[in-house]
Amino acid sequence: MIQHPILAHTFFWENHDGSVSIFDSGTSIKDAELVLGAIKKLGFRFSDIKHLIISHSHFDHIGGIPTI
Repeated sequence: MIQHPILAHTFFWENHDGSVSIFDSGTSIKDAELVLGAIKKLGFRFSDIKHLIISHSHFDHIGGIPTI
């Protein structure tokens, strides 16, 4: 889980096949970059992301979609 002081939480997990799923994308490009940076620090690549799951269409959950 990636925590941010003013946003809903963003989660990501490793799937059984080694790919990564992201749940929600944050408010903005900056938030999406934070998510991608956290994933990279764990040794994953951008190409490992296979799923982006959006819980609902509020701005704090969808703003990072274009970046991810």
